[in-house]
Amino acid sequence: MASGAEQEVGPGQPGGRPAQVTTIRKAIVIGAVVALLVGGASSLATARLTDRQSDLDEQGAEITQLASRVGQQEGQIAQLANQVDTLEAEKASREEQLSQILNPTPAPAPTALLSANWVARAFPESLYISVCVEIENTSTSASLAYAETQFSAVDRDNFVYPHNADYPMRLTPLGSGQLSPGQKARGELMFHVPVDAVLTRLVFVWNAGSGATFPEIAVDLPAALTFYSSNSVC
Repeated sequence: MASGAEQEVGPGQPGGRPAQVTTIRKAIVIGAVVALLVGGASSLATARLTDRQSDLDEQGAEITQLASRVGQQEGQIAQLANQVDTLEAEKASREEQLSQILNPTPAPAPTALLSANWVARAFPESLYISVCVEIENTSTSASLAYAETQFSAVDRDNFVYPHNADYPMRLTPLGSGQLSPGQKARGELMFHVPVDAVLTRLVFVWNAGSGATFPEIAVDLPAALTFYSSNSVC
């Protein structure tokens, strides 16, 4: 036995090569197990991430479909809004037409010139007074309808006398008719008044030929009273 020399360990002694081999094998097994565990965990994580990505892709597809539907609905809403605007405009037009039908624009009022040439009684105690009247349509576009029934006379006490057509001796009755702008008509009007009445004004209520009435016009009558005869031509 040499001093200071390393003793050779025999196969049956502790600390020999078989113990080292066992330790290495254990390390290899543990490494393999750890590798398997790590690999399994990585595969599981990868699978979970794959499933999660699939879910996200499905949700993204659903969101895309919903966005497309929203866009379509917005387009339909815009079309409906345009239709509503069109209907509102048509409604306003119809209401305007109805308003014009129910409330037509009044015809322009004609203008007229009225004059009285003379006033006469048939005889001093007669109850009939004849007035020679002339009427002219002085408007530029509106026609003027006239009739004897549109005339009345007023005396100095403001009594009103309507036209009376019963007296048969009138030579040139005014009658009735339609005057275009610039045209004139002349004729006699007859009034039944008391003997002591003095007529002072002649009043004419006229219209435009469409039934619309306008303010009356009046003319002062001559103060001189003559007597009616066959020569009293109006």
